[in-house]
Amino acid sequence: MVNTKRKISWQTAKTTGLPDGCEIDLETVVVTICGGGNGAHAGAAMFCHQGCKTSMYLSLKKEVAEMKQGIEQGGIECEQLIADEHILYQGAPEVSNDPSIVSESDVIIVLAPGFAHESILREVKPFLKHGALVGALPACGGFDLLARHVLDERTEDITVFGTVSLPWAARIISYGLRVEIMGTKEELPMSCHPRAPLVPIVELLNLMFIGTTFPLGNDFLEITLWPANNIIHPVSYSGNETLPTWGESLSPEGFVISISAGHFVWPMEELGGNPSR
Repeated sequence: MVNTKRKISWQTAKTTGLPDGCEIDLETVVVTICGGGNGAHAGAAMFCHQGCKTSMYLSLKKEVAEMKQGIEQGGIECEQLIADEHILYQGAPEVSNDPSIVSESDVIIVLAPGFAHESILREVKPFLKHGALVGALPACGGFDLLARHVLDERTEDITVFGTVSLPWAARIISYGLRVEIMGTKEELPMSCHPRAPLVPIVELLNLMFIGTTFPLGNDFLEITLWPANNIIHPVSYSGNETLPTWGESLSPEGFVISISAGHFVWPMEELGGNPSR
């Protein structure tokens, strides 16, 4: 189907709203991903492919060097599974350990573990531009409260957003080179501050992400209290009294993640031998 919608810049959409028959031109959107794990790889490749000017902020110099080395070989390649169909695309984001890389970014997405959220927000705070969208995927556990605490007065001129989980199940195949999205959520609930967004953030995210739409909730508390991570992430290891280190294998039984309705078992080989990611 031919897209007949007229494209307008993100700056125009922020200022005047999104008129009927129009959509945001993603080539006018600047995005920074904070993080270098599975989700960050997937997002970087996807947003580049969608036309956004994309960068990655990694605080560790070693990670930056490894990421750049991979990207210089042609970019991050992503194979995504959507409704039993595999699609392939790639992108070559800019990579830096200098937090000022966010200074021109319209959207800053934190794709990192919860314990890293505070330090990332403190590092990028001095460089956030007026009207930026700052969010975390996922944001359960009080990301909005943390953002208000760390960013303080800046939360009055930016939009804070978050989702209940990641949009995908992804794994790195080769760092800086290849990532697989093994499953894509069709819908991913989100919320933002202010509660009624002043800019068309939902329409923007729906365009940026392939295969996922973002229904807007009524309050960030819905995200904060969402129990998915609390249920899914505690694991019990079969036949192992201690957690394995990176690269080690578990017993043949793999490991079991308990979910209220039952148990799901994944062999370690399918997760790259890294239960922490």
